[in-house]
Amino acid sequence: MMNKKFTVLLSLLLAATLTIPTFAGTTTMASKANNKLDTVGQYTVVVDDKDTGVEVPVMVPLRKMAKATGMKVTKKGKQVRLDTGEMHADFTIGKDEYSLTTSIKGADGATGPFSLGSAPYVVKKTIYVPMSLFWIIEGNDSSVLSIDGQKINFSTKSEDQTQIPNPFVEYETLSDAEKAAGFAFKVPEQINGYKQSYISVMDGKMQQVVYEKGESQITLRKMAGTDDISGVYIDYAKKDQVTIDGHQTELRGDGTRVYVAVWNNGGYTYAIYADAGVTAAQMTSIVENMQ
Repeated sequence: MMNKKFTVLLSLLLAATLTIPTFAGTTTMASKANNKLDTVGQYTVVVDDKDTGVEVPVMVPLRKMAKATGMKVTKKGKQVRLDTGEMHADFTIGKDEYSLTTSIKGADGATGPFSLGSAPYVVKKTIYVPMSLFWIIEGNDSSVLSIDGQKINFSTKSEDQTQIPNPFVEYETLSDAEKAAGFAFKVPEQINGYKQSYISVMDGKMQQVVYEKGESQITLRKMAGTDDISGVYIDYAKKDQVTIDGHQTELRGDGTRVYVAVWNNGGYTYAIYADAGVTAAQMTSIVENMQ
């Protein structure tokens, strides 16, 4: 059964489709905040104190917004997924077409393709998306997103729904994370120019260390058990079973680059996700330096 937020979202989504007219010319223009429900996350352009009817979307850096709101980003080529844990949005860079699907196992529910009036784009390796994408994935609630002067207010707790706590708790050091999770986690200090960005523990059970280089990330995970904890649900074209340090490891990629590695060892399950992909040799090296 779909939860309340997803049911409401499905019924409102098409009504929330946004289109942005193109404006041109050299007339001096100003913008004013517009927080009406049907134009959430946009500004209205005003020329000489007259409303032009032109709506300009607010574009935000995807990964920084995802990190701030506790959402997960996965990327394969130009295909991108933004996941709250309850639902996920899929879209393609350069294409104003989005879709939404429940992430809850055993639940069914998905929207058809819809427009937000602006296609995602990349500037200096940073992906930008319409702010309204975050509003929609949080349930189309008018209390989630508003613009007040120079301030954009975004809330992950809407008026009609209890906020779902972020299961990840961030720690300053790996030693602190190990104490919280109750087991050791050996990882490299840096990976191929990627530097450790943040360390966290999910639900007191899974350790996670994230490395960043520009907009690209490599995520390392460890937890007791044998489940696949990669959190990546992309069906990669190539899956190779290889032996690394005496344990069987599955490498997933496109035949050119490897994006995911998963394996079990000593009662623990491990996972690596490199959103920009790495060579098979580089992925093997990362696996060898984890324990």
